[in-house]
Amino acid sequence: MHSLLSYGQAYIYLQPQYTQEKSEENKNIPVKQTISSLDIGEVKGVIKQRIGNKYVFYTYGFNGNIIETELMADGLISLNIRELGYRKKHFLHLCKKIRKCDVTSVGLLSFENTDGYDFNIHLKKKRLKFLKKTKSIGWSFGNDGLSDSYILYRKILQDKFRIKALNFIIDKINEGLSTCLHNESPGKLVAHIRNLNYDDIWEQYTKGKITVTELRNLLYKNQ
Repeated sequence: MHSLLSYGQAYIYLQPQYTQEKSEENKNIPVKQTISSLDIGEVKGVIKQRIGNKYVFYTYGFNGNIIETELMADGLISLNIRELGYRKKHFLHLCKKIRKCDVTSVGLLSFENTDGYDFNIHLKKKRLKFLKKTKSIGWSFGNDGLSDSYILYRKILQDKFRIKALNFIIDKINEGLSTCLHNESPGKLVAHIRNLNYDDIWEQYTKGKITVTELRNLLYKNQ
C-alpha cells in the first residue's frame, strides 16, 4: 500500500508451490501435481525490461549495489493508483501540501513573539487547511478542538478509503490467480473485515435516529 500511494504503482508477485503425486507402477514418473501453498508478496524495485515471458526488476541493495530479479509474467500483478480514481502523484503532492500545514516549523515559530501576532489563530488556520486537504480520505493527526460529530465523520471517511483500497488489491490478486495457476482453482482470497453501510448509519445519525454514543460504538466496535 505504501508503494501504491507513494509512487502511484505497485507490484505483487504470486509464487505457487506444488507437490507431485507419483505413479504406483513407476515412482519416478509424476502423474499429477497439486498446489501445496501460495506465496503472495510485494515486489520491491522497478521494471528494467521484459524478456520473453519474464520481467526483470532492479532495486538498490544496502551497500548501494543494484540487485536484479527475474519474475515470470504470469505471476506478476500490477496495481495502478489511477484505477482507484487518483492521479499518479496525487498522494505525493498531498503529503507535500500537508507538510506546509506543519505549525511546528522553525519558520512559523519565529513569528510567535511578533507584536500583535496570535499564534492560536495561526494554528487554527493551518489546522483548517490540513482538514480541507485530507477531507476525501479522512486522514487526521489528532482530534483536539474537533467536535464529536466531525471526528466520527472523518472516521467514516478513513474506513471507506481503507476498505476501497483493500478490496481493490484483493480483486487484483484474485484476477491474477487464474492466470498464474493456469485455471487451477485454489479458491478466492477474502478479507474478513467489517463493512458497514456507512452512508446509511451517517444518515441515521444526522436525522437523530441514533445518538453520538451509538454511532461511536458502531464505528469502533471490536477495535
